[in-house]
Amino acid sequence: MLKIYDLDDIEDRGRTYLLVLRNQMTGSRVRVLVGKRRLSQGNIRLADFQDAPSIVVHEFEQGANHIRLDFVCVRLGKVARVKLRAAR
Repeated sequence: MLKIYDLDDIEDRGRTYLLVLRNQMTGSRVRVLVGKRRLSQGNIRLADFQDAPSIVVHEFEQGANHIRLDFVCVRLGKVARVKLRAAR
């Protein structure tokens, strides 16, 4: 079963952004960190997360340090996959 989330909040933390994702079915939240430098070096922008209709969350294991997100990047017209640090 897919774990489908919506972007609930973005918090600017200096060198990183905290993205808070909310599960569409359960309301549970996942928090991930994305570095501003990583965004500027990659082909993904903060607005791409905001424009995504939904985000699929793949946790590697309970308590994992990183979480993979898949989402439709409207700007690029394809599914984007990113691996981000879990914020605990």
